[in-house]
Amino acid sequence: MTKEFHLSDDKLWDKIFEAFEDKGGVYKLICKEDNKIKSVGRFLNTDLNGVLYIGKANSYLDRVIGLKKTIDPEMKSEPHICGRRYNKNKRIGKQFPYKNLFIELIGDSNPEQKEKEELDKYFEEFGEVPPLNANG
Repeated sequence: MTKEFHLSDDKLWDKIFEAFEDKGGVYKLICKEDNKIKSVGRFLNTDLNGVLYIGKANSYLDRVIGLKKTIDPEMKSEPHICGRRYNKNKRIGKQFPYKNLFIELIGDSNPEQKEKEELDKYFEEFGEVPPLNANG
């Protein structure tokens, strides 16, 4: 099952629990402007799906909420590497504002394997990992 949620939604926790309970899988951070996916220029091609990050979670409630708490300007938390990278360069937030960020959840019983597959597929198409997966 795949579901998409607005990261800034105050009811994000409840909506994730309603859809997935305490289960997990893979998640992708994307940005939309005016309800349209914002493309991301990559090394070998333009990512028309706008993937900024691909991660895995045994429980979406823990991991995705950690991401939200790290990126949300109203919260003071830094446990999630994607959020730390997002916050490290203010130009990222200007280009991909928090209010426009969405999280796509792809339920899977083997999150580690599914994440590897998704990252490998992304690398094959674009010649690099999503921008917020990169080291730095």
